[in-house]
Amino acid sequence: MEELLIIAVEKRPVLYDKTLTAYKNNNAREEAWKEVAAELKLGKKADQHSELTKAVLDFIKEPVSQTSPDLLVLMDF
Repeated sequence: MEELLIIAVEKRPVLYDKTLTAYKNNNAREEAWKEVAAELKLGKKADQHSELTKAVLDFIKEPVSQTSPDLLVLMDF
C-alpha cells in the first residue's frame, strides 16, 4: 500500500520539488494532495489538509516515527 502512495506523490512534483515555483503555492500543493487522496480513494475524510495528512498516514498504517524517511520528505514533514 505504501507503494501506491509513493507513486501517487511522484506524479505530483509540486509536493516535493522545492525548485518549482508552484511548490511555494499552498493552493497548488493542497490541490495536489486532494488528487492523491482521490487516487487512493481516501474519501471525504481527506477534505482538509490536516485531515488529508491523517488519512494518508492511516492509509500506510504506520506511525510517523516508523515511516520511511523518503516518504516523510515527500509529505513535507
